[in-house]
Amino acid sequence: MTKTALGGLKVLEYAQFVSGPYCSKLLADMGAEVIKIEPPIVGDAARRREPFLNDVPGPERSGFFLFLNTSKLGITLDPDTATGREIFLKLIADCDVLIEDNPPLFMKERGFDYESLSKVNPRLIMTSITPFGQSGPYRDYKAYHLNTYHGSGVARVLSSILPRETPVPVKGPGFLGDMDAGLCAATATMAALYGRLFTGEGQHIDISKQEALMALERVE
Repeated sequence: MTKTALGGLKVLEYAQFVSGPYCSKLLADMGAEVIKIEPPIVGDAARRREPFLNDVPGPERSGFFLFLNTSKLGITLDPDTATGREIFLKLIADCDVLIEDNPPLFMKERGFDYESLSKVNPRLIMTSITPFGQSGPYRDYKAYHLNTYHGSGVARVLSSILPRETPVPVKGPGFLGDMDAGLCAATATMAALYGRLFTGEGQHIDISKQEALMALERVE
C-alpha cells in the first residue's frame, strides 16, 4: 500500500512556464511520479525568469522554476525528431496522465492529439491547458497572463476592492491567474482518475485558462 495520495501514478508533463508545470507539481507533491519534458539546449522558459539566487542568472538558479518543478523527474527530449518521437510515444504508453499546454494545432499536426494518443494508451488521461480551449473562435489565439486575467473578468473584481486612484489595467500578483488555471487542471485530472476506476477508460480534459478563472469568480 502506498503512503501518498497519488503514489503509483505516472504523469508525463509536456508543458512550460506556469499553468502546466504548476498542475503537475501539485500531482507530484501528492506522490505521483512526474516526468517533465524540456526541449534540448533552451529548456523550460521559466529557467530564465527571476528571482535568481544571489541575483546571478542561470538555468539552475531560478527560484521561480525551482518552485514550479519540485518533486519531479526530468528529461530533455525533442519529439519532432524520429528518435524523440519514438521515446515520447513509449512514455505515453506507460503513463497514466499527460499534462500539456501546447496550441491545439501544434499537437494535431504532430499526431499528439488525444484521438491519436489514446490509440497508443486507451487508459490515458490527457489534460490540455490553453488560453481559450480546444474549440471555438479563439482556440488558436496566443495569449499571456494579462490577457486571460482580463478576459475572464477577474481583474475587474480585483480592481473593485482597490483604491480608485489605482492605475488600470491591473492583474493578480505574479502569475496568479496561470496558477489558478493549473489548480483547476489538477482538480479535473484527479476527477478523471477517479472516473477511470469505474470505466477503465481515459479521457481528454480541456482546460481554458479564461473559463477556469471565470469559474473561480464569486457572484454575490
